[in-house]
Amino acid sequence: MTPRQGRSTAQLESEPLQAVYIPSGDGLSTKSISIRPPLGMLDQIEVEANKRDVPYQTLVTVWLQEKLAGMR
Repeated sequence: MTPRQGRSTAQLESEPLQAVYIPSGDGLSTKSISIRPPLGMLDQIEVEANKRDVPYQTLVTVWLQEKLAGMR
């Protein structure tokens, strides 16, 4: 039996709440970053993204994921 199992709602509501940190395990949380690639490189990335019909930022993210997976 867990500590709260079998307790009434009134008992649960009277207990103090505690902050709980829940790490994002879904891999979907993002953070905005800024990079400054040479213009020619960015042009190439945009061409490749257009070929795949995806935003260039998405393509860069996929490439980074693939690179990191290959390092394991």
